[in-house]
Amino acid sequence: MAMIATQFGISVSGDINSLPEALKILGGSGFKMLELPFHFMHDSIAGMHKTLSLAAKEGLHVRSVTDIASSNVASGIADQSRKLKNDFIENVSATVRELRLAGIPCCTLDIQPANSFANPERRDCKATLLRRLTPATIENKMSLSLPVRIPQAEAASMRIGEYSNFASETMNPMLGLSVNVHPHELRNNADSLEILRPVRFKISSLCIVYEPDAGNFLVGDTVAPWVNALEKLALAAPVFFLPRTMSIATFAKEIDRLYALAENLLPPV
Repeated sequence: MAMIATQFGISVSGDINSLPEALKILGGSGFKMLELPFHFMHDSIAGMHKTLSLAAKEGLHVRSVTDIASSNVASGIADQSRKLKNDFIENVSATVRELRLAGIPCCTLDIQPANSFANPERRDCKATLLRRLTPATIENKMSLSLPVRIPQAEAASMRIGEYSNFASETMNPMLGLSVNVHPHELRNNADSLEILRPVRFKISSLCIVYEPDAGNFLVGDTVAPWVNALEKLALAAPVFFLPRTMSIATFAKEIDRLYALAENLLPPV
């Protein structure tokens, strides 16, 4: 159980009907590592501590918080005025400090760099914004990650490696990539190792996303190639499972299923 608690975790959908009930379900499972959307922090320090207190009461550790700024705001900030950019950097830096003070070591910021890869001016502007976050991330020892969706949208296909190049361009040593795999959207012959190889030096976590309400479920043959790919690339990145559902009943069933799956994925002791 200890190995599962440190290697595998649950990413809670932002659409879940009741976070307290979801945390209670997780508290009764073998999972201990958690990823939560920032909006569950209720945009306040008091709200953040209330949420973290609920998690701690159930014996859960929040390792990562996703979308610490609205993706709509973050993705378009490069096109805004200098003042708005400065305000954005100040707000994100303050959020990083508060999260780290609360014991959370990782977070994600979705500035959607892929839509700027072919535009040198916008690409450089987004890289500069992330570079300006370097002091806050280093001083607070916060791992900041850019979400990478697999598969990519058609317009951004064949550019997975560009995320790694872009992250290097920011010159922010605390910046990594949070890889979000949607296995049911991939071809059956998709090579997980070759997909991850171009970004291997920047991967901070891997999240496997699926929709049980649409009849999609995770099985060993779906997940094992990604876990094995991380092992072959000598990466110790944590693996999160994200069942996208609003239903607490469905969530509870999936947690039982996912824990059994995680147990089978671990090598024998």
